[in-house]
Amino acid sequence: MIPPIPPGIADILGSCKDRGIYYYWGLRSNNRASHNRGASSRLS
Repeated sequence: MIPPIPPGIADILGSCKDRGIYYYWGLRSNNRASHNRGASSRLS
């Protein structure tokens, strides 16, 4: 499971998708990588 992402981190993930932290989370959960935007929106 992806750990809870604070809104500030969610913004970073949105800005840096396919790079850095976003890529790390993708590796942690490649089935949910394409859904990270949706998860970030819910948390915001």
